[in-house]
Amino acid sequence: MLFFKPQMKGFSLPAPAIFCAFLISNAVAAQPRDWNTVETDSGKPLSEEQAAYDARHYDLDLSIDPETQRIAGEVAVKAVVIAPLKTFVLDLDKRMQVSAVALLSDDGRAPLKYKHKNGKLSIKLPGKADAGTILKIAVAYEGAPRIAPNPPWEGGFTWEKTASGEDWIGVSCQLDGADMWWPVKDHPSDEPEEGVSLHFTAPSKLAVVTNGRHESSVDNADGTTTHNWRVTTTIDTYNVTFNAGPFEPVKIDYTSVSGRPLPITYWALPEDVEAARAQVPELAGHLRFLEETFGPYPFQGDKYALVEAPYLAMEHQTNITHGKGSLVAMRMGFHYIPLHELTHEWWGNLVSNKDYSDFWLQEGFNGYTEALYAEKTLGAAAYHEYMARFVRAGVQEDKAVAARGDATVRQALADYDPYLKGAMLLHTLRYLVGDEAMFEILRRQAYPEPDYSADELLSCSQCRLATSAEFIALAERISGRDLGWFFELYLYRPELPELMTEDRGDSLSISWRLPEGVEFPMPVEVVKNGETMRIEMTDGEAILSKGPGDTIELDPTFWILRKTKPDPDKFGRLGVEDYAGLKSAE
Repeated sequence: MLFFKPQMKGFSLPAPAIFCAFLISNAVAAQPRDWNTVETDSGKPLSEEQAAYDARHYDLDLSIDPETQRIAGEVAVKAVVIAPLKTFVLDLDKRMQVSAVALLSDDGRAPLKYKHKNGKLSIKLPGKADAGTILKIAVAYEGAPRIAPNPPWEGGFTWEKTASGEDWIGVSCQLDGADMWWPVKDHPSDEPEEGVSLHFTAPSKLAVVTNGRHESSVDNADGTTTHNWRVTTTIDTYNVTFNAGPFEPVKIDYTSVSGRPLPITYWALPEDVEAARAQVPELAGHLRFLEETFGPYPFQGDKYALVEAPYLAMEHQTNITHGKGSLVAMRMGFHYIPLHELTHEWWGNLVSNKDYSDFWLQEGFNGYTEALYAEKTLGAAAYHEYMARFVRAGVQEDKAVAARGDATVRQALADYDPYLKGAMLLHTLRYLVGDEAMFEILRRQAYPEPDYSADELLSCSQCRLATSAEFIALAERISGRDLGWFFELYLYRPELPELMTEDRGDSLSISWRLPEGVEFPMPVEVVKNGETMRIEMTDGEAILSKGPGDTIELDPTFWILRKTKPDPDKFGRLGVEDYAGLKSAE
């Protein structure tokens, strides 16, 4: 997910901290935002009733009316009871009106009593459902869903018109939750293992593209068409979306590292077809890099598609959305927004945080991957430039990367720094454990089992929910190191270490100034008279001999996240030129 939206007309950035996809220069100011005041939130603690079942499948059947900006239809949820349950609870925004709820069985539909209040839909079951019971419940509803006030950072529906006056619709709800527009269990810990079936009815002049694979489109007698799609793998519910517009498909053939054909399709507005056609070969290069670095594209049983949206971008699984700004915005010569969103197919969609306290497992990994791409295409200097600019752009020294307990997505944004600091954590970990171990850690974080059959790849059998504790254990196992001290400081503490020096004439004392109660035996890279060496800091201090005229640099490429900021004269090539395209895009 992108963290910041430039306001195109006045070109200001009203946002809390600087996100990796929009690193700003000193010339561009950002205004802090209190995320706790935002109306909607996702990932709130589960009630006893919601914790008592596991959602297995959703079936969405909705009609979309662009003229009235309303939706209407039915959602059926299949769930397995895991603890005795009398009341079945779903999340649903107050803007939606429920007209009927029914229990589905082989005998038909039995109406159920319900209460819809304060964003919760409480459904009274006909009796106590014991553990192991499979429930199928359908909810009929309609309403005018929230219009996104600042998509995709404040989500909802975006109802737009193209240059030729045709309807152009998109949905984004990562920070707000899928319950903004359909009944759902809104928590990242419960992805439907059996996927989602999607049926969208819209005016026939519009193409409708959504997650998963296309199964059929049926023309109706009233000037509408019903488009039937199916997600065949697990999916985080905030990723469920649809896009409608006069799209034209731009296609390119691609063969995955698995050996399977994996065509790339970019659904573009007619006026942007040529720009999309020019960009698609680069997108294939992004895909090749990610597959070779982390493992095969995870959703080969469905598709890889991009859709032009009336907002900047979002990582909707197999249906990545990009706005006009992403067609032109570049950094270091590449389109970084499409790369960022595609990277989420690994970090976010293949591997999802089980709770938003571990949001960095998605966003920190994603930002770090951008820097790896810069290294792959432009060399080591570009990689260090990318990472140094992360620090200079806004790593928050007063915030930890992750929470020790549960957190909602808004709390994760308000109280922690999963983005830049999370990316820098991985950068420093690479320095500590070395390239061979680091890249093996990343590959096994994506795919714990390196050997998988074609059927396993098609079903995304290694799609999973992840925690920080699991990643720490993985990093320790592969590196063969005790890394508790490393993650204690960088993951759970807000304060950064400070590298201290004392000139003693014929020697230089090097030490770490640390928060109270932590250990930090981090070695320091030293360049003495042009020779690079690594100085161990086992007891928190090292003494380096020196003579008259010796030149000494400590951590010159800024491998270690610490209190001192990188030198802008040394790391300063990224700047406001990143925004040149965005300013003229709308």
